[in-house]
Amino acid sequence: MEVSVIIPIYNTDKYLRRCIDSVINQGFEDYEILLIDDGSTDNCGLICDEYKNKSEKVFVIHKPHCGVSSACNCGIEHSNGKYLMFCDSDDYVEPDWISTLYRAIEDNPDDFVFCAFFKEDTSKSRLIHLSHGDYYSRYSISDYYLMYQKGFSAYRWIRIFRKDKISDTIRFNESISVGEDVLFNIEYLKTCNSFLYVDKPLYHWGNDRSDSLSRAYHAKYYNDIKNLYFPRASVIADKDMQNYYNEYFHRFYACIDIVNDNRNTMSKSEKKAYINYILHDEAFCHALKHSEKSKLKTLVNFKSYSLIMMYKKLCKIRKIK
Repeated sequence: MEVSVIIPIYNTDKYLRRCIDSVINQGFEDYEILLIDDGSTDNCGLICDEYKNKSEKVFVIHKPHCGVSSACNCGIEHSNGKYLMFCDSDDYVEPDWISTLYRAIEDNPDDFVFCAFFKEDTSKSRLIHLSHGDYYSRYSISDYYLMYQKGFSAYRWIRIFRKDKISDTIRFNESISVGEDVLFNIEYLKTCNSFLYVDKPLYHWGNDRSDSLSRAYHAKYYNDIKNLYFPRASVIADKDMQNYYNEYFHRFYACIDIVNDNRNTMSKSEKKAYINYILHDEAFCHALKHSEKSKLKTLVNFKSYSLIMMYKKLCKIRKIK
């Protein structure tokens, strides 16, 4: 078996047939499809079993709901392929998704292979790619910050992985719900010599779901992104570290506005406690310390909730005027 395609599934019956059909209709022969039904409460389980009965390529695992990372890990454990690929159940792929990435990694087994993709919103389809011109482009591991800036540091579904490199050591972190792809990719990257980019959009990311994690409001978004701060820093080249510190300082600081958003159902005292937690957390303090000098940095260094709220109020008044 050359390729195992793992599809984690949870309550996406509206999109599931489109997804599975696109993976079945590939111009590639030697592969299996693992449908991991993560305790869906809609019709996903029935749809999975229907496809299992229709195609010998399809295998189904029904499991209690434990999240997307658990479902992906379950797929890894039950896979038989030399290579692993992933597809989200509300997305779909091009007919040469498998064959194109398969050829790339067969010819370049020690590279981290990935491709361009389409971001599908309700009204338009937007191409996400690295403007280069060549069909294959190799990038150094030290170009990780470029991948991060261009939006290619996350996402498991634009890649193909060697299963022997994943072995028993690399798995998706089941304790987090945002950024699990980033951490998985960083660990896999450490086994590679370089990036290999395929300048062909092969995946359609369905970002039009109102209930998707990428669109949902997270009052405690800081917790989501702080989990990625130190792991990303471990693979950022020295030449890019200052920009990385500056960017993350401002991302962390912006989380204060997220906490104060009208959609947040926390009480005023709970909001204050969480903001104070942000201001004194290790990741925030590290980014603050290493960011470039600025008036904002000077202000935030006081770690004063009242001072920061007063500053934000003044900024709002000036903006209104």
